[in-house]
Amino acid sequence: MSLKNYSRYGVTYFQLYISCPVCNNEGRNTPHSYWSHDVDGGDVYVGDDATYQCKQCGHTRHVSDWEYGCPRHSGGSDEYVYKKSTIASIASVISCAGQMVSETGLPWLRVFMENLEKGWDNARGETESMTKEGRKQKRISEMIFINLDGYVSCRAGVEINDELIIPSEIEGEHFTGIDSFAFGFQTMMSSVVIPNSIQKIGHAAFYECKKLCSILIPEKDMTDRELSAYREGLTSLVLPHSVTVIEDSTFSECVSLKRIIIPSSVTRICDHAFSYCEGLISLTIPNTVKEIEDGAFRGCNNLKIVAIGHRNYDRIECDIPSTASIVFLD
Repeated sequence: MSLKNYSRYGVTYFQLYISCPVCNNEGRNTPHSYWSHDVDGGDVYVGDDATYQCKQCGHTRHVSDWEYGCPRHSGGSDEYVYKKSTIASIASVISCAGQMVSETGLPWLRVFMENLEKGWDNARGETESMTKEGRKQKRISEMIFINLDGYVSCRAGVEINDELIIPSEIEGEHFTGIDSFAFGFQTMMSSVVIPNSIQKIGHAAFYECKKLCSILIPEKDMTDRELSAYREGLTSLVLPHSVTVIEDSTFSECVSLKRIIIPSSVTRICDHAFSYCEGLISLTIPNTVKEIEDGAFRGCNNLKIVAIGHRNYDRIECDIPSTASIVFLD
């Protein structure tokens, strides 16, 4: 069976099919096998820049930074013992893997060996010939990716500081939704710009993003200067009219959000969607919303103004502080 492969930003990846480098280093012989990421079970690929990449979550690091687990050096235990290997052993098992050598070819192997000694920073360094847009797209793709369901998500181990601008496509591939827990627990992320092509935001997508004060979905593509002017000073959430359901816990504990305007396209707000948004002072819920589930606005204790229809007010009355001013829309 041929090894699967793909190319990305000039790097050619092949599905990893080698014996265990740790066992090789310890003087044991093990059969060649495919390798998977212990975090999510995704297939691991090796690039000619001497990096491994998980096809499922996109986690990418230099081969020397990964740990290996197999039954042999784990003493037959059901729970694998994970160990790092030496560069010499990694070079040995790659160059001795007959199928990999025959399918990747000597030019690929030569580039791999050259990058093996360089380490992560040099192997993944940006070339001088790369354009400004190319560097920008490269940085974005190293932070976020499109999963097998066609939804965008944050790569494992990535910490987003300050602002994230999500493009309408990644490496030429379009997406229509943000995955569940996609950016959950990104405690340093202060603002997000989402393309107006988004149709679904998964549950807990921005859970506990405590510094998040602005989520913007511009109605048209904007230049960097226009975007800067558009978002200046905002601490609000304005959702696009393509969104019809706000999933459970999507914006829970986003304590920096102050204003939320829900578009008329939304028909359902799921449980705990905005719970414990303690900085929230203004809320508008249109009459098109037919269902508000339990605790959707629980813990929003600083609300001062709520614009809402009578029917929906009855559903969330227990969540609204008694000091808030109510403006009825019907």
